[in-house]
Amino acid sequence: MLGLLPRIRSLRPAIVRELPHFEVTLLHTLEAYAQALLHAHLSYLAVAEPVDPLPALRVRAAELRDRSSPTPAASRAASASTAGCSARHVPLAR
Repeated sequence: MLGLLPRIRSLRPAIVRELPHFEVTLLHTLEAYAQALLHAHLSYLAVAEPVDPLPALRVRAAELRDRSSPTPAASRAASASTAGCSARHVPLAR
């Protein structure tokens, strides 16, 4: 919309000439309405996005922790996931 504003404004003389009953003052406020619409849209997007990434981060941290320092529970999980596989569990270098 804002990219088209110069073109729309250039049509003002034609609009005045062709539509005598058209309220021309609407063209003067078009940019303000477009800016308000953009602001409302961005405000909506800001609150529509998930704001709490911590649950997913905790899950990922637990996965990385279990992979890097085998505890009895992690060892059981690693053994179960590699059963029948020749791969072995190797902790990540620090």
